Amino acid sequence: MTVAYLDIEDPDFRPDSADVHKAREANWYARTPRGYAVLRYEPAGELIADRRLRQSTLDFFHAQGITSGPLYDFMRRFLPCLEGEDHARLRGLVSKAFTRRSVDALRPFMREVTHELVDTFHASGRCDFITDFAEPYSARIICTLLGVPEEQHDSFRGWGDDLSLMVSNFVAQHRNRIETALAGLGRAVDALLAKRREAPRTT
Repeated sequence: MTVAYLDIEDPDFRPDSADVHKAREANWYARTPRGYAVLRYEPAGELIADRRLRQSTLDFFHAQGITSGPLYDFMRRFLPCLEGEDHARLRGLVSKAFTRRSVDALRPFMREVTHELVDTFHASGRCDFITDFAEPYSARIICTLLGVPEEQHDSFRGWGDDLSLMVSNFVAQHRNRIETALAGLGRAVDALLAKRREAPRTT
């Protein structure tokens, strides 16, 4: 059985590359500098449900020399990094914002945003789907679902872009940028929570 090697630490690595497709056709996993990468949907689902496995983000941080500080402390309490009762408790709280009723109530707004974004590139007939549609769409919908004021959407999207570097292979390299975004997001969320306490509402 052929097991490919994928250099996910190469700055030019792309998960949709021909090499990845070839590796997936040959086997359901591949070797990488960080361990094994699961390349197929069904094995990934089985592994996610396997209680013998654990979340390894902090190990990933340790390998990059990050063992303390604001970013490390945040990740220790980050929902996907928690296990057992702590994970279940926080997931129960968070899931209340993502009920079917909440999502259905936003569907007219989702269609409105979709048409608005498509109109920006409809005339040319071309777009970069991620940059021109997926990123701005998801940011606006999530911000609206969570009750973030429209005038803050761009700020939240910018912080989200920077924080996405937490799951990259270059966390240490971008640590200052990530921690700056983390601080900005924290201040903004604290301010929104204070306003909600003064004037509670459902959205």
